[in-house]
Amino acid sequence: MDDKSNADDWSVSNLNSGLSRRRALLGTASVAVGATALQLVAGQNARANVSVEQVEIADATFEAEAVDPVVDVEVAYAYAADSVSELHIELLVDGDTVASESLRTGSEELENDTNLSGRVVDADAWSAADFEVESGESITREIDVTVEFSVVDVDRVVAADSASDTAEIVVEHPNDDHASVGMVGQIVDGE
Repeated sequence: MDDKSNADDWSVSNLNSGLSRRRALLGTASVAVGATALQLVAGQNARANVSVEQVEIADATFEAEAVDPVVDVEVAYAYAADSVSELHIELLVDGDTVASESLRTGSEELENDTNLSGRVVDADAWSAADFEVESGESITREIDVTVEFSVVDVDRVVAADSASDTAEIVVEHPNDDHASVGMVGQIVDGE
């Protein structure tokens, strides 16, 4: 299998791939990619164009006593470089990687897209308790979401870019505690 058509090999890493069914979808991000030359390694004679022009993460509001928020992004990318061995895409929450993908490839040009999902609580800055709320109360958490894309030739990055956005997660627990009492009676002669 050394023909070039079989040279592409994706590997995906979610730091906690056992996401529960009750996970809450934080938002959908769309990353548009253009052809602006960015962060070309000094002294490199290769052409290497890659950019991440836009990331937009929607705010999210949940009505529950606790949520397990998940950032779900669709990443569109394109690159051109004279020599490529691997592509890396990372999804970060507050500076910590919560999901990543790598593609081994010899393709000098590629335009594609991929999806990444990662739990917010996999970032060191957050724990499950940060997204729990008492009855009748509400909390707001602000998170920074970043997508990083890099084109690698052997062990050196030939081009890279990143984009970030900030989103709010609101968890509201309605006050459904209640009590009621009723009475029907009469007064009678006790003798």
